Amino acid sequence: MAVKQPQTMTDSQLEELLALLQKQQGYYDSIWEITQQEEEKLRKGRPLTETVNLLKKKKILVTCVEEIDTMIRPLRALWSKQQGSNPLADAIKALIKTLDQTLKNTLEQDKKNQRLMQQAISRLQHQKSQALET
Repeated sequence: MAVKQPQTMTDSQLEELLALLQKQQGYYDSIWEITQQEEEKLRKGRPLTETVNLLKKKKILVTCVEEIDTMIRPLRALWSKQQGSNPLADAIKALIKTLDQTLKNTLEQDKKNQRLMQQAISRLQHQKSQALET
């Protein structure tokens, strides 16, 4: 019975994966920046329409991330079987760590922003009910 050799990705596949991950990181960086802008607007009590406009931009960027994720899917299956190390594989590993950290930071801030948004909505509802009482 023949022993199956571990499958490694070609340099071309590694380069393609790296390029797609770099593009994805760019989108995640933009999403992170918008998430920080959301927090700033919410903390300063800016009109919620300004935050909604940022959310619309973020939604577009998330769609772009999803499209890249679809392109990465077949390469991800190969990557999970990747053996050994070379400069391209090492660069991919480092970028994946950066992507993970950016995503983690963004999700944590997004949770905080959701609480801030709920507080802003509650304040508006309270103001509206007070205005109706007078």
